[in-house]
Amino acid sequence: MLPENMREFVNVPISSSETIVKQWTTKDVIAWLSRNGFHSYVASFHDNDVIGVVFCTLTMKQLCDNLNMSELHAQSFICCRNQLLGKSNESWA
Repeated sequence: MLPENMREFVNVPISSSETIVKQWTTKDVIAWLSRNGFHSYVASFHDNDVIGVVFCTLTMKQLCDNLNMSELHAQSFICCRNQLLGKSNESWA
């Protein structure tokens, strides 16, 4: 079952989903982190005021250098985020 705030994404074109995610507040980003097993990074994302538009574009380097993620967690984060946004993860194969 989809989380309540994600139900609106069902049957929505990918570009619209990304547009909605880009409008997320830091609170929305933190909720996503918690739901997807990235609890240990909530404080870092909060302290850096990561909002949706930033969330959508975070790179491996930014996750590791600025948000203190391990490379393995950063790769997992990017894969989960790409799935949310409907983007391919082929570069990780």
